[in-house]
Amino acid sequence: MRLSAARALLGTEPVTRIARRVGYASPSAFVAAFAKEYGRTPARYARDGAGA
Repeated sequence: MRLSAARALLGTEPVTRIARRVGYASPSAFVAAFAKEYGRTPARYARDGAGA
């Protein structure tokens, strides 16, 4: 659920702020979890779009 909420925020806020808002202790923990789930970092996901 946290990662899904984070996806909606990508592109609207810095990743550091998104990580805190969705409950991760650190941006690196958020980026690692996001990349594991979606196969790319939050920045690349936002840049490429969800369907890429």
